[in-house]
Amino acid sequence: MKRILFIGVMILLLSNLAFADVNPFGVPNYGGPEKPYLKTILLKYDPYPAEPGKYMTLWIEVYNAGTKTAENVTFELIPEYPFSLDASENATKWYSQIPGLYTIVLQYKVRVDKDAVEGWNKIKLRYKINNGKWVESEEEIYVSEAPKKAELKAFYVSSEPKAFPGGETTLSVDVANIASGTAYYVVVEAESEIAEIEVNKVFVGTMDPDDFDTIDFELKIKNSTQPGRYPVKIKFYYRDEDDKKFETEDAVYLKVYTKEEALAEEQSEMPWWQPLAYIVVALVVIKYFVVPGLVKLASFLKKK
Repeated sequence: MKRILFIGVMILLLSNLAFADVNPFGVPNYGGPEKPYLKTILLKYDPYPAEPGKYMTLWIEVYNAGTKTAENVTFELIPEYPFSLDASENATKWYSQIPGLYTIVLQYKVRVDKDAVEGWNKIKLRYKINNGKWVESEEEIYVSEAPKKAELKAFYVSSEPKAFPGGETTLSVDVANIASGTAYYVVVEAESEIAEIEVNKVFVGTMDPDDFDTIDFELKIKNSTQPGRYPVKIKFYYRDEDDKKFETEDAVYLKVYTKEEALAEEQSEMPWWQPLAYIVVALVVIKYFVVPGLVKLASFLKKK
């Protein structure tokens, strides 16, 4: 009797689950296999948050949770203030088929009004299958002024004289703020595995947007270093306008030559006219200073 009762209860439970919105595996029974069921979800938008006066790209995922193909599906984005679409951006997208258990992604380029205030704003999407009724969904987009951040980068300028094992060189690096925010109390630090740096930290101070400064580091190349191209880490320590601390890192690359190559490079970089200039200067000195001096000396000795 108990066994019969248990079987009856199980049959009743399973029959209820068959008509429920969720099956035993946690997958929604959206309409079952007899018809399609489309579910939309906002995947992401970029930038986040959306910024007043700029564009954002919107990605919306559409999933056919049914097992039957959805045919002749029309989607329409309905932007409301502070959102709008340019004339070149079509609000309507059409798909001939969306198979069951299949996903597509809609993408829109949306303009955010320049006077949009900070906060959550709604944007609507609706769809219809064939000539059926419109089904509408609503998503929320956060709008806010993007904080102005500094971004410091390092750029290789030169290394003079040419670096070689056991030698010394002056590494010149340009440090630039390439972003729209200001960096305060900037300290630049250099690190290298192939060299000892006499003074490896330099205080730069305030760096406004598009500002740059040239910093020189004196490097003593280790004797064990093999010729090649090596990174020199450039670390930045600074604060933003809210006094928040930042630590970022970049790198420049230093070429190490053999001693013979370094000397040859230095000589090859000498302008062709420089030796001639030295000769001309020497001749001028001899003609106008050495020769007259010798003549005077000879005359003086002759008088004696």
